[in-house]
Amino acid sequence: MKPSDIFNIIVRAFGVFLIYEIIQTLAGFASIVGAAAPFSTPPVILRIVVLAAGAVWFLFGAPPIQQWAFPERRPSAKAESKAIEETGRHCVSCEKPIPESARICPSCGYTQPA
Repeated sequence: MKPSDIFNIIVRAFGVFLIYEIIQTLAGFASIVGAAAPFSTPPVILRIVVLAAGAVWFLFGAPPIQQWAFPERRPSAKAESKAIEETGRHCVSCEKPIPESARICPSCGYTQPA
């Protein structure tokens, strides 16, 4: 496994932990409602909402954290030029890349069709 895959698993495991916290908080909320303590109800509901939002965010991989920890690498100039060569025009005889305007292949000398 690559380090980015391992980090992704850790981030998602934290999301699972937050779901556990939501369940614990809901159990506490149920006991508060059962005791009929109206002054402590709004902070508990707010905590449940924040934990739920965090759990969903981490379960989806927390994209900004993933980008910060493992930024995507841009291809090098050599790789980009190779990709351009692979997608450009090729000789019908030797199949080597040739310029778009070439009528004769510089490698094998074969005349290219129009």
